[in-house]
Amino acid sequence: MSKRPGYNITDQFASHYMTFTAVGWVDIFTRKQCKDIIIDSMKYCQKNKGLVVQAYVIMPSHLHVIWKAEEGSIGLSAIIRDFKKHTSKSLISWVLNNKKESRRHWMKLVFKYHAKYNKNNINYQVWKRGNRPKLLLYPNFIYQKLFYIHNNPVVQV
Repeated sequence: MSKRPGYNITDQFASHYMTFTAVGWVDIFTRKQCKDIIIDSMKYCQKNKGLVVQAYVIMPSHLHVIWKAEEGSIGLSAIIRDFKKHTSKSLISWVLNNKKESRRHWMKLVFKYHAKYNKNNINYQVWKRGNRPKLLLYPNFIYQKLFYIHNNPVVQV
């Protein structure tokens, strides 16, 4: 969660529009296996943590989501923390173990470089810090974000 003014989750159970971005804008989600990691993790959080996925789009280097947490769950901030932690580990494991990935060495270098500047990471960092959560209260703003997600150009590689 970002500590910058205007970018905090103030209502743990309300709908928020957010963007999760790979460090260095690494286009890791051009690979189906990496998209599957994201989708499987969202499904897990829905089933086990109380995540409500209202909309999402996976772009080459980031994803846009509209999420909220069910009342009585661990809350949206904790769900995001767990989602990013799990997907980071899974994506790094995929990069390190996928010998056929042509950009494997480059991705390792980028993720390792960014980890040096974040005391919370030891070896690698996949996600940029923060996710710029925007509380969705007003119908016009909700439709704007939903339209943006649904009309983002998704290209299969």
